[in-house]
Amino acid sequence: MYLYFCLSPTPFQLNVIISKMIHNLWIQLFPTNAAFQLFYLPYNILSGLAVFIYFKAKTPLIPNVSFCAIVLIALHFIVITTFQNYARYLLVSLPAILISGIIGFDKSSIFRNIKAKQITLYAIICLLIVLNIPLIIRSHRKGLEEKKIRSEVKMVFDETIPVDDSVIITYEHKNLLLAYTLRPRNVIYVKPIYTTEEFIAMKEKSNAKWLICESTSPILNAFSSFSPTAVMDLPRPYDNYTLFKFGSNERYDLSKETF
Repeated sequence: MYLYFCLSPTPFQLNVIISKMIHNLWIQLFPTNAAFQLFYLPYNILSGLAVFIYFKAKTPLIPNVSFCAIVLIALHFIVITTFQNYARYLLVSLPAILISGIIGFDKSSIFRNIKAKQITLYAIICLLIVLNIPLIIRSHRKGLEEKKIRSEVKMVFDETIPVDDSVIITYEHKNLLLAYTLRPRNVIYVKPIYTTEEFIAMKEKSNAKWLICESTSPILNAFSSFSPTAVMDLPRPYDNYTLFKFGSNERYDLSKETF
């Protein structure tokens, strides 16, 4: 989640909103990660089918179901264009458009033979399952890798940072896992977009005693009055980050640590 401190009001900029809408809509149609097509492509096809069925169906039941699906689809597109687009947001409206698609498929005149409909439906289900197998394997492998990393980094934090202390971390998408390894400690993610006074206010209000950032980060200058002292470099894959303690004069050598 992109949650930041909003310390000063941001003026409304229509061009920024429009640009954001186009970007999120583009993700829906052409996701940057090809594996995500396994989520978006079936959803987009079923959405188009629900709209088509609504205008073409002749029995009262089908238009009613399709209309509910269209309402949820519209809400989905409002959310992704105004907020952000994650594949998990598809789950809210997916059952409705799936039901609409199945009913429309069952009532369609394309396949008059019941067995032909059944075989086609089973073939589609099997195809979708087969297509998901590589993604399942990849996700499982990535989960095992992250579990190993999390346990190693957590060991370092548990030996160094008391559980009641708060930690400030410079925000990057690749270091979000650190927040999970630091639980139950309070974690504040920041970007180098604030003034020195605002950084100091965040530090004092959160009573943060630790800082995780790159050794060359400009944020260190903002906290210079608190004399942040390097404690250790984090283990791989976060070895470009350093753990600092505000007012500490201790330094640990991570090379002596064993995992």
